[in-house]
Amino acid sequence: MKKRRKRVKEMISVDRSFRDSFFRSVFVLLLVSALAQQSFAAGGTSFPVLMELTDPRALALGGAPLSENEWSEGALLNPACAADGRRMISVSYASHMMDMWSGRLALSESVKDRYTLGIYITTFDYGDNDVSEIGVGATGATFQASENVFVGYCAGRFNRMFAWGGAVKFIWGTIDPYDASGVAVDIGLTCEPGWQGVNLGLVLRNWGEQFSGYGDGTDPLPTELSVGLSSKLRHLPLTLNTALMFGREGEGEWEAEFLPGKPGFSFGLGGEFSIYSELLNDSFQLRIGYRSRGEGLRVGQQNDLLAGTSFGIGIPIRRYKFNYAYATMGALGTVHRFGISGSL
Repeated sequence: MKKRRKRVKEMISVDRSFRDSFFRSVFVLLLVSALAQQSFAAGGTSFPVLMELTDPRALALGGAPLSENEWSEGALLNPACAADGRRMISVSYASHMMDMWSGRLALSESVKDRYTLGIYITTFDYGDNDVSEIGVGATGATFQASENVFVGYCAGRFNRMFAWGGAVKFIWGTIDPYDASGVAVDIGLTCEPGWQGVNLGLVLRNWGEQFSGYGDGTDPLPTELSVGLSSKLRHLPLTLNTALMFGREGEGEWEAEFLPGKPGFSFGLGGEFSIYSELLNDSFQLRIGYRSRGEGLRVGQQNDLLAGTSFGIGIPIRRYKFNYAYATMGALGTVHRFGISGSL
């Protein structure tokens, strides 16, 4: 009887420990988020390429999955997501309206089963653009415009519960004949409190400085602090993700006329179903997401209704996985993003 009571007390103690750790983690994440919302200064921001969701899964889930630890491609959202990553390669591509396109190439490597090192490069090409002059109109000449980001990151674990990650970004862009450049860092954490399948994520993204701008002045980078929560449901093959994003107030000024609420704040939601297929002898994923920034693309047309929503699928093919995402952008049309990733 004494042994049984001792065992019950130990179980209660462990349960309290997990519960206390969980609520302490939630409190810290919300506190830091509140402070960040108050401290970010207003003003316009530069390098929109830094906000582009170039991973198909991230796009399909509305940019919400910030708390995973075995997802090297997730370093785009939170470098700590790569903490338990492995050697792999991933490529993605999307065609946007007109002749604009974007893509990403990423590589990662596990070092001594303790750290994950990785690099990726993102490009957004705005294609050929017509040159116009005031009072003249189109001159018949064209110019090129593009923005690029080269990123190196490292991730690992403090312990079984907490993981960390950091990334350094070098950014450069061209709008003929002007060039711009800058540097930024991402700092992220994830927490697995061991309670009801809930994970937490926290990341400070794009904290840095623009060295030179497209002209005489410079603008701040689109810095944001995001807090995310994911939950794997017990009785359904479904993982839910949600994220709150606190950015520079000026980051959303271009859409403030249409976007309800305070510019600079946004949220993302995502759900991922994992379904086993006998044909594939593996599970494939169905995804749906929503990103509130999409509301700013509503301009009163019929195709505005789904602006900000996204859908996607992930299909395993031996050692690789094919990912596809479809995102609506209201009056600006839609984005189809394709990607493939796998171990080397």
